[in-house]
Amino acid sequence: TSTAPTTTVAATTTTTEPDATTTTIAGDDSIRQPLTGEIVQSEDDLITRPALVVKIDNNDAAARKNHSGLAVADIVFEEIIEANDTRFAAVFHTQDSDPVGPIRSGREQDVELLSGLNAPLFAWSGGNPGFTRLIRFDRPIAHGVDDPDHLPIGTGFQRLALGGQRHGFLLKNH
Repeated sequence: TSTAPTTTVAATTTTTEPDATTTTIAGDDSIRQPLTGEIVQSEDDLITRPALVVKIDNNDAAARKNHSGLAVADIVFEEIIEANDTRFAAVFHTQDSDPVGPIRSGREQDVELLSGLNAPLFAWSGGNPGFTRLIRFDRPIAHGVDDPDHLPIGTGFQRLALGGQRHGFLLKNH
């Protein structure tokens, strides 16, 4: 009796990858405001003025009671300044607010935060010497007051009776 030779073949598995699915969305040719994404009819409708950033107090109930302008800001950043205290950096571009405040001091972190806004105007009230030097000489962000108790005429800054010295410094008619 003769026996045929045995052959062992390893089992194979064939896997077929499905074709990749792609979704194509027609290009969005909309013209939009840069900070809000609001669609406008033409490039002539784009707002080309610089954004105005205002530092607004948020440390205590008196400050929060006197907030002006936050509701119409295009962007509001909340920044931790020390411990649990915060301040807002309200960015106005497509709308104005009159008044805005209460305005508080700038911080060194504002320089980096705001540098992406294409040289905005910056309303602030005082700051440490390092910050003041940065904002005045090293970056294209420069509108502010170092001493709000001695306001130059025509700056647009105004001290109002709103809960004390700290909470009554506002920007008007900007």
